[in-house]
Amino acid sequence: MPQRTAPPFRADHVGSLLRPRRLLDARDAHARGLLTAAALREVEDACIREAVALQEDLGYQGITDGEFRRTWWHLDFVQQFANVTVVPPRMKARFRSAEGDIELLAPALRVDGILARPKPIMAADFEFLQSATRRTPKVAIPSPSVIHFRGGRAAIDAAAYPDLAEFYVDLARIYSEEIADLGRRGCTYLQLDEVNLAYLCDPKLREQVRGIGEDPKTLPRTYAKLINGAIAARPPGMTVSMHLCRGNFKSAWAAEGGYDPVAEVLFNEIDVSGYFLEYDSPRAGGFAPLRFVPKGKIVVLGLVTTKSGALEGKDALKRRIDEAAKYVPLEQLALSPQCGFSSTGAGIVGMACASYIRRAGHRVTVLDRGAPGEGTSFGNAGGLNSSSVVPISMPGVLSQVPRWLLDPEGPLVLRWRYLPALAPWLWRFVRAGTPEKVAAQARALRALLGSTFESYAPLLKAAGAEDLVHRAGHLTVYKSAASFAKDARAMDLRRANGVVVDDLSFDELRQLEPGLSRDFVRGRIIAETGHVGDPHRLVARLAEAFTRDGGRILREAVRGFEFADGAVSGVRGESGLHRADHVVLAAGAWSKPLARALGDVVPLDTERGYHVVLRDPETMPRRPISSADGKFFATPMDGGLRVAGTVEFAGLDAKPDWRRSRMLLRQAQDMFPALARDIGDDRISMWMGFRPSMPDSLPVIGPSRRYKNAFHAFGHGHVGLIAGAMTGRIVAALVDGAAPPIDIAPFRVDRF
Repeated sequence: MPQRTAPPFRADHVGSLLRPRRLLDARDAHARGLLTAAALREVEDACIREAVALQEDLGYQGITDGEFRRTWWHLDFVQQFANVTVVPPRMKARFRSAEGDIELLAPALRVDGILARPKPIMAADFEFLQSATRRTPKVAIPSPSVIHFRGGRAAIDAAAYPDLAEFYVDLARIYSEEIADLGRRGCTYLQLDEVNLAYLCDPKLREQVRGIGEDPKTLPRTYAKLINGAIAARPPGMTVSMHLCRGNFKSAWAAEGGYDPVAEVLFNEIDVSGYFLEYDSPRAGGFAPLRFVPKGKIVVLGLVTTKSGALEGKDALKRRIDEAAKYVPLEQLALSPQCGFSSTGAGIVGMACASYIRRAGHRVTVLDRGAPGEGTSFGNAGGLNSSSVVPISMPGVLSQVPRWLLDPEGPLVLRWRYLPALAPWLWRFVRAGTPEKVAAQARALRALLGSTFESYAPLLKAAGAEDLVHRAGHLTVYKSAASFAKDARAMDLRRANGVVVDDLSFDELRQLEPGLSRDFVRGRIIAETGHVGDPHRLVARLAEAFTRDGGRILREAVRGFEFADGAVSGVRGESGLHRADHVVLAAGAWSKPLARALGDVVPLDTERGYHVVLRDPETMPRRPISSADGKFFATPMDGGLRVAGTVEFAGLDAKPDWRRSRMLLRQAQDMFPALARDIGDDRISMWMGFRPSMPDSLPVIGPSRRYKNAFHAFGHGHVGLIAGAMTGRIVAALVDGAAPPIDIAPFRVDRF
């Protein structure tokens, strides 16, 4: 098939690229007042030149700046219009992935007066890109529909626009001015990022649209007219394409559903030349809606996922293209990634195992249905607490459970429908809480966690991630002398295992953390511990280093195993069979059925944990702080104050209860009086994930009972981040046939 000489090109891409680490660091320094705007732009310029060179080296004809100058895909642009204001959202965006849900209350928009475009918006950025490439510079801007969709009629000033028709005319006009200006400067390739028409393919989001007073049946035609007005003044030499996106936040998605509800309007009533369509997963539906594509328009099939570092096979891509060609002629098809790059499955334990095995010289392939760091590793409290040797089931814990369950804001919640399924786990949990067993469990945990920082050191250095780890210790704080005394048994258990714990008076506590509420009267500090400023970024960097070193990451679910001659001979994934000499099972909360397939029955269940992150907090602690009374952690993170904790037993399938995250926010406000009482939803994000938990608080690490070339590394519960690197060292030694660095008998799979 001949190559196209005009955009969209036969091989194209959406536009946004992963931000380089030095760009992220520069943005952070600028936000903290440590880097001037001019210096930040110099870093952006350098990173864009490198991104342009990369695209040219790969053979792309359409070249973008990676959207490296943007914070949000849409807000940076639309805020440049007069009387467009960013406000707290009216609609919640729930992003979904195989590992859990993320609820994002992204900022919304409000129109406060007559719309105007005071100055060019993209001119300087386009001209720099144009100067950096001899190929076709491509500019992507948000579709004008975004200014209406999130708030509807209520978000548009009725005094300025008593008739919405006038609003749409003005909105089209200011967009038309910007597009015409880009055309005069030489832009020949423009892309509109249209999220909202894709959202209108999802039945649940269509209901949300009704909730803001709009009709999802008529809205596509309204937006088609708006978009046509916006691009009407484009010069003859400018190609306009449209990218439809179902959301891409930390490799999770917001919408699903085929293009059927909007296909006829989308392909026949919007005057663009090409469509970048997501088709990387079943949630995009089938190719049948492409039958409405008229002759002459190009469909760019987004068959290559950008939600992980996995690479699709050529044969699989060819089969998918052949399927699409049944509905639209092959000459009207092109290929691209499904979206821009938001981030790159494997959790911290899996990536640490893979990294250490690769360092030992083995060829390693990671299979994960998610992207690196997007599961529990994304949302944990970030603690590197080598002192976390106290099991969850302690003597006397059973007597506290009824009180916790009756407290709606208590640290433990059980959804009663789940009780029959949980009962066997609970029985073993209670049995694990004898003094003798607790002492043995604590010794095993100390061996696993005691050299956390030494075990991570080579991985951090190779990944360039040393800046993410902070060693400031952590505090435990108490609201009464009684709660301080009650925690003495746990602290004595730590001391018995070599942990230095210092008791703090009221005044000493204030000296360490001046912003702490005066309700906390005592404290304890453990100086040997630390925390990670961004757990997700840590796993992502480990993944990047792993792939640079020759490792492979494939984004696909594991379906089972193949066996031959008493050993595991391969792993069955979604794309077929992957031959293997050794297999490591590190699938977190999803490990139980896969362990059973290897002949091992384990009492693994899941604790659902929640967090809330407050951006730009009025005060920030100097180190992680644990509330002994509330059973939560408040951790200073790179992205804000993260408050994490609570245990909810409800299994893998129940919907999140976001009241748990709201509760954590209230507890943080009580802990830090300087935090605002009325915090807008635009400043918070909420998350729920699954801790893979064993009844005795010890993970499963070691060989399968039946297949000696299969090894387990799951069930780490609350210590996955802390134990990840040592687990990797253990598993790498087992794969090599060497003695592990610690005694792994306490973690054997058949201990129950």
